[in-house]
Amino acid sequence: MAQVNSCTFSSGDSVLFSSQGGNYSTMLTLPSGGSAVGNEITYANVSGEVPIIAITSGYLIDTNAKSNVIIKGLTYNYIGTAASTNIGMIIKAGSNLQFKDIASNMGGYGYNIWSSSILSNVLFDNVNLISGTLSRSGINLTNANNSTITLQNSIINPGVSINGSIITVNNSTLSGVVTVSGSNVTITNVPSVAGISLANVNTGIIDNVTASLGAGFIFTDSSNITASNSSMTNSTDSGFAAYGASHDITYNNCTANDNFAQGFIAKDTSYNITYNNCRADNNKHIGFLASMSVNNITYWRSEASYNGTVDVIYDGAGFLPHNNATNVKCYYCIAHHNYTTGIGDVSTGTNIFYNNISWANGYAVGDIFNGNTVTTPSTRGNIYMSGGKSAGSVTIKNTISGAGKPREITNAANSAYTVLDYNLYYPLDENKFYSTDEVNNISWLTYHSTNELHSKNANPFFTNSSANIFTLQNTSPAINAGTDVGLTSDYAGNPKSGANWDIGAYEFQDSTAPTTTANINTGTYNNTQNITLTCDDSTGVGCDKTYYTIDGSDPTTSSTQYSIPIEISTTTTLKFFSQDKNGNSETIKSKTYTIDTTPPTITGVTNNQTYYVTQNPTFSDGTATLNGNAYTSGSDIFAVGDYTLIATDAVGNSSIINFSISKTKTITNTNQIPADYSAGAISIIGTDPTQTTQATFNANYTINTQNVSVIIPQETQMTKTGGGNLDLTQIISAETTADNLTSMDSIKAIKFGIPNLNLTFSKPITIDINVGDSYKGQTLTVLYQKENETTWNQETSCTVTGGICSFQTTHATKFAATKDKAVVPVIAPTTAPTSTITTVSNDDNHKSHKNHKAKKKSNTLTKKFKSAQKWLKKTEQTFTRNLSLGSRGQDVGLLQTVLQKMGLMKIKDTTYGVYLSTTQNAVSRLQEFKHIFQTGVFGWMTRGLFR
Repeated sequence: MAQVNSCTFSSGDSVLFSSQGGNYSTMLTLPSGGSAVGNEITYANVSGEVPIIAITSGYLIDTNAKSNVIIKGLTYNYIGTAASTNIGMIIKAGSNLQFKDIASNMGGYGYNIWSSSILSNVLFDNVNLISGTLSRSGINLTNANNSTITLQNSIINPGVSINGSIITVNNSTLSGVVTVSGSNVTITNVPSVAGISLANVNTGIIDNVTASLGAGFIFTDSSNITASNSSMTNSTDSGFAAYGASHDITYNNCTANDNFAQGFIAKDTSYNITYNNCRADNNKHIGFLASMSVNNITYWRSEASYNGTVDVIYDGAGFLPHNNATNVKCYYCIAHHNYTTGIGDVSTGTNIFYNNISWANGYAVGDIFNGNTVTTPSTRGNIYMSGGKSAGSVTIKNTISGAGKPREITNAANSAYTVLDYNLYYPLDENKFYSTDEVNNISWLTYHSTNELHSKNANPFFTNSSANIFTLQNTSPAINAGTDVGLTSDYAGNPKSGANWDIGAYEFQDSTAPTTTANINTGTYNNTQNITLTCDDSTGVGCDKTYYTIDGSDPTTSSTQYSIPIEISTTTTLKFFSQDKNGNSETIKSKTYTIDTTPPTITGVTNNQTYYVTQNPTFSDGTATLNGNAYTSGSDIFAVGDYTLIATDAVGNSSIINFSISKTKTITNTNQIPADYSAGAISIIGTDPTQTTQATFNANYTINTQNVSVIIPQETQMTKTGGGNLDLTQIISAETTADNLTSMDSIKAIKFGIPNLNLTFSKPITIDINVGDSYKGQTLTVLYQKENETTWNQETSCTVTGGICSFQTTHATKFAATKDKAVVPVIAPTTAPTSTITTVSNDDNHKSHKNHKAKKKSNTLTKKFKSAQKWLKKTEQTFTRNLSLGSRGQDVGLLQTVLQKMGLMKIKDTTYGVYLSTTQNAVSRLQEFKHIFQTGVFGWMTRGLFR
């Protein structure tokens, strides 16, 4: 080492030390320095070796006032045992000094690196300095004129003390206090520091510094300091302190926990100090204290909790201006579970508190505070004010205070000095709400009757106050209940969200628009619709107003406001939207309602009309049912019966037509024939019933006039053989006189047909002439007279039954029911016949045989009668009305069936459903069999046989 110390080296030389010969036991005194930056002389280790300078006393390395020197890769250790003032490395005057990758262990009392000279451009990079338990400092550069000192990537035990300007400490671990004075100080990314002391520093940056133990972060008479993302725990004093005339200091995201005194303190005459997003928890005294004559202290979005010491009732506040502190402002801050009070002011200054939360501060006997049981209760409250103040010196607005012990507010400063309003309180005991002396209380009702007229007493509905989450639920009464105090964003940095500011530290964030639904969707409807609009804001602050238009225009907040269901009676486009209480508006929605009240049109059939031919009605739209079954438009309907055709469109409009299909038709006036033509009972060639050549009867057709009944079978064609038009309106069916009749007595004459046309029929028609009961049982001769002739010709004969002479023919003209002039009429009895025994001149055997045959016939008829009765009962059919000549309908058909079952009439002689002479004769035989007066009328006595 002596040889090195005596040599002279040139700029750019490298002096390499080897560890092969053992430790160096003498001090390294640098013999030479380089000439400039880039031409330094380097004192370094041989690659891969670790040379060690080991000395028991004195300096280990002396830079010897050399400049432009690099010391790299050396290790120097103090191995003495006695306490001394040894210095591992002494740096004498010089510049451009670089200490890299070096290590030192002083082991005793002294400085690891020390200098009292003026230094510039000194770099400590990746140095590992251990000064021992008795060491003063790891690095101590005491001259105030040092310049550009950099310490980086190093481990220092215990700490550093540097004076000068442009001082940078970064990416290093220090176990002791960092003490700096001067200007342009930067300390970043330094963990495990016992604290930082800045004195008379002008312009400094502290970022990401983590400290524990020590005296905390102390700024004395310093200015323009920004401390960010740093924390102090277990300080022997306060966590962060600004003393003297320190000013223009900003704390960002700093934390002070578990410190012996305050979390953060501004004291003496400090001013212009701002705390942003800082937190003070579990400190022995006060979370944030502004004391003595400080001025213009601002707390932004900061939190203080669990500060204080159990049973010390005058300490343990969250935020507290003290003494003569003035212009203290607390914005969007939260104080909870502090021992004495959350927000307090015991200063004489003028201070304001806006949009804060003071929750569950103060403790009662038996409560547990920070693990200790309370024996001395708090006496103040969530909000505490005292001191000699001037009028209006404390303003508290937009603040939530609740769950405080022993009360919410203590105002020993006199209410005349305070301005409190637009706050929300939720006291544990409404009768212990307010005090002026820390002893007596008045209730909320008494207090509120003259104070804080805009404030509320209600549950704030925090998200979860038990977990100290003080954001607001959407049902909170604090939302939009505050007043504008000039702030722009809340605790979380969110802007105002709503018509008014919220009370508390958080603005309820609701940027989602509500959703409005209509109870009826777009569509086509067949009647007036009542539209109900329902607004849902889900987790938002709630719906405010809904606006709508029905003229197709887009609604605005000037449009009609929805209040009651909207009646839509014509085709309408409804547009609407809603706003919530925070002013969020949803996108305009649109619904179109088509009101269609026009039912489908049914053509081809008319309501309550009877038709006699196949019908094929059509409907204009929708679907249809026929007697309840699906019906296809235009399908044939041909079966006899009653029909209900219902056509329904897509929206439920319906048209209903009731009609019938019949194969029997009875008229009493021939002028109904044109109407029958239009209904289809009669079909004609051509389109005009007065101008045709042939008519077809599509039903069993009966024309009843006085004493004359003409029955034309279904599908009979009527044809004219004479000249002139076949004018259906000219058909005649009437009684007339039998002119030129000389050989016979005319009982009754009728005329039927159209004069001069000589009508003929493709099927035999039946003509019933009412000749009266006096000819009952007689056979009459029926004559006819051709058109425009005077002679009478024999048509046929008839046997009078029930006063009716019934016969069939195939042409139309005049007819007369006549009798031989020698025939004397037999008067029919007017009372029921009595049984008589007629004596016949035959022998007894013949008589016995005849009686036996009659008895056998009677027995057979009796059996058939009983069988018919059983059939009626089994089929649950009965007769409900009297029937007589000319009656028609299903009950006539039922009677004919019964008579056929009894053998009283034959199917081939029956016109089904029409009460003609054959049916009348059969009824007479039934009446004769049952000994009922033989009228031929199916009356009440005869009907009684089948009950």
